Amino acid sequence: MQKKFYIQLLLSFFIGFTLWFCVRNIIAIELFFIHIGISRIITHNLTFLVHHTLILLQIPNTIQGSLILIEGSRGMNIIYGCLAISHFALFLGLVASYKGSLKHLAWYIQTGLIILHLLNAFRLILI
Repeated sequence: MQKKFYIQLLLSFFIGFTLWFCVRNIIAIELFFIHIGISRIITHNLTFLVHHTLILLQIPNTIQGSLILIEGSRGMNIIYGCLAISHFALFLGLVASYKGSLKHLAWYIQTGLIILHLLNAFRLILI
């Protein structure tokens, strides 16, 4: 039983790493995300999250597109590289490779992507 678990774990890491490597290194996939507008939606959402979290922390800032201007600094421009698309792909590859019901996988993927998105916003706030 334990041997089967370790084989499944190694296989999931291999699939996840392969998916992450492909998304990270193929420019065509990046252009695809930019072309269909997914990156624009994620950028807008991430900018919105960071802006409102900084307001909650009482740090004055303004938004100009994907640029967050913070008083007393040069600001921060949220670009495609800040979106963590490759991390999303790695997570999807790892979760999708596990056996289980589709209902549980759907919940894990949905919850995990939301948590990753929030952690990415928190990372940008700390910068």
